[in-house]
Amino acid sequence: MNQIDNEPTPDELDLSPPEGYESWLVYAVTTFDARPAIMHTIFYDTSSASRDTVEATVLAEFNELRVRAGLSPITRR
Repeated sequence: MNQIDNEPTPDELDLSPPEGYESWLVYAVTTFDARPAIMHTIFYDTSSASRDTVEATVLAEFNELRVRAGLSPITRR
């Protein structure tokens, strides 16, 4: 514990990914919500990509990297 503020130090925290996920990166990719990422399109009409399209593209790009690394692709939960 940090004696100044009684907060746990990083070494004392459990930084394991949520149950069912092999890493925080896999968790982030599979639970990615594109709404904030495409919010600007409402005002500036800079993209016609739908939320589902953006989320599928993120997953496809991540899976391409996994395959190149010799890992199996993952699916969105």
